[in-house]
Amino acid sequence: MPSEASVTAIANESHLLERLQRANSRSTNGSLVSNIRQRRSQVQKNDTSLDDIPNYVKRLFAVDIDAILTLSVKPGESFFLVWYFISVFLPVLTACLGPFANMISIVALVEHWRFDSMLQREIPEERYLAAINGLSLAFGIIGNISLLMNFSGRVKYLFTQCISIISWFLASMLLLVVIIQSDKSCIQHESYHRTEGFWFGVITALFYFICSIFLSVNFVGYKLDKYPATFNLDSRQRSLMIYTIVLAVWFVVGSICMEHLISGLTLGSSLYFCTVSILTIGLGDILPVSAGSRVFDLLYSLIGLLVLGLIIASIRSVVLSSASPVIIWHIMEKRRSKYLDEVRLGIKTFESFQAFDKMRDIRRSAEKYELNISLILSVGTFTMFWLIGALVLSRVESGWSYFDAFYFCFLCLLTIGYGDFAPKSSFGRAFFVTWGICAVPLMTILISSIGDKLYDFAESMSSFLTKSTNIIAKYTIHEPFWIRRPKKEKNHDDDTEQVFTNNSSSIKTFPESMHNASLNSDEVDKTASSKAADLARHSDALETQNVDFINALHSEIKDMHFALNHLSDSMDLLQNLLADCFEQPKRIYTHDQWLDFYKIKTTNLKKPRVLPKAMIHGGHQAEFWLSEKSPLAIPLSEPNYLAVRVLQKIKRDLEYLTSKEADTLKKFDDAFAPD
Repeated sequence: MPSEASVTAIANESHLLERLQRANSRSTNGSLVSNIRQRRSQVQKNDTSLDDIPNYVKRLFAVDIDAILTLSVKPGESFFLVWYFISVFLPVLTACLGPFANMISIVALVEHWRFDSMLQREIPEERYLAAINGLSLAFGIIGNISLLMNFSGRVKYLFTQCISIISWFLASMLLLVVIIQSDKSCIQHESYHRTEGFWFGVITALFYFICSIFLSVNFVGYKLDKYPATFNLDSRQRSLMIYTIVLAVWFVVGSICMEHLISGLTLGSSLYFCTVSILTIGLGDILPVSAGSRVFDLLYSLIGLLVLGLIIASIRSVVLSSASPVIIWHIMEKRRSKYLDEVRLGIKTFESFQAFDKMRDIRRSAEKYELNISLILSVGTFTMFWLIGALVLSRVESGWSYFDAFYFCFLCLLTIGYGDFAPKSSFGRAFFVTWGICAVPLMTILISSIGDKLYDFAESMSSFLTKSTNIIAKYTIHEPFWIRRPKKEKNHDDDTEQVFTNNSSSIKTFPESMHNASLNSDEVDKTASSKAADLARHSDALETQNVDFINALHSEIKDMHFALNHLSDSMDLLQNLLADCFEQPKRIYTHDQWLDFYKIKTTNLKKPRVLPKAMIHGGHQAEFWLSEKSPLAIPLSEPNYLAVRVLQKIKRDLEYLTSKEADTLKKFDDAFAPD
């Protein structure tokens, strides 16, 4: 039984789901834009935020409902996915690129950019170029700190966004000046060659410019009033930047230490070695020889691998919780609105169960479409990284054919690393650091996602084969009649008549509990009549005016008995729903089961009677299941949703019974009060 505090909290939020469904409405007088702006103005007026919505309400939805409510476009509308990904994923991508850009920029600042092959020594940069390089790093760090403050919400969006965009743009332009001057020097002197520092500078300038572009596009969305002045992120997405900063700092620390522990390494080569170690590739071209370097490498690789695993898990969680459900919802809305328009125009007609089944079909087809698209994009992205990496390395590494690079990149993506191939050139190692940090985690996420899909497919196939085997055994294997086996319990997943089960036989099933009030109506009459008869035996001693009160009391006792019986049914239903919430949170219910729920939900205790199914939705059931108010139109956890709605119904019934009891006691006191 839930506590009184939780009941009160849910009662206070009882109108939230209706507000969310109204925000999903496409009616002419209630568009999403107006609803969102209305809600946003209400939030500002009350000095609250969307974060004030309790977590138990947010968990009813399979999507981050805050991210949807914040947008001024709704699922199903044009460019919804575009603005959703701009508001959610561009800041996340920037948060991943920014720290690594600072990491590479440190190497570009410390390393010399030119090498004289005739003198066999590195050429130091001119002082003004070194100063510009250092100023670029300073701007890059400022942009990263500003973005971190923006993620934390401690500083206003407009201020930090402008600081980050300007800082990263200036950092990229300053590096571009150094790159042009150094490249011009290499062209003028044939003995000069570009070192790892030069190529790390090129990559850093590119990363800084991409970060400024991403944040600029996000800022344009705000100026177009697609979302308010804040990053549309949840706590997991905000914490991802912290993990990325920790990993970038760990790379820098490891590179500096390895440069001193392994002789003959530059800072760029040391960063390459740390990348190979943390990504568990192990090419073997650079080896720790001393005992100190080996001990440090053991601890360094272990900690780095743990931090990398944390980042991979966070990225996977963000993608699975943010991208897939939203895409499914968007596809469902487009198809649902199409069928609803056809029904309203009379082009198609559906019975209630047909409309319900159509919504189920829409969801299944949307999930299948999203699965195909995600697999195509994942495999396509992986293939792109693979082929582009092979193409670049085959061109810059001497003696490598395209097949050699093709073979090498695939082994690195699988983190095998036989050591027969390894990049030796300055650009090859700089490119491999960037490519490996991006591609290897991507491969891990891809394998994990495909593994989940294969696991679900294997589970469904196992269930299908088990059922098929049982059916075949039932009709082909016959035992002697004297052998009696105990009856097996009914499978919970195959139960189409009973929505909820419980080990206790005293708990009523869903349909039984739904119709309990109508089945016991005779008992209500007998009990109430018996009590009225007892009172009538004593009515001779009362005054004549109290007879009317006794008759009224008889009616109220009958109504309260019905209400208590109905409340008991609701409690049984809630208990079974909570069992599904814990055991089968993804369970979906049939058409009749949903109608039974609406029957108990719409039972009015003020007029005690159980509504027939045909009256539940005013005769427009088919349109209801396809409409914006349908719970099937929103990505909900059905057991959680029903449990919350039943709990809200119980709270309203308790309030009614409390007021009813108070009124009855007042009437009783007034009737028998002494003159």
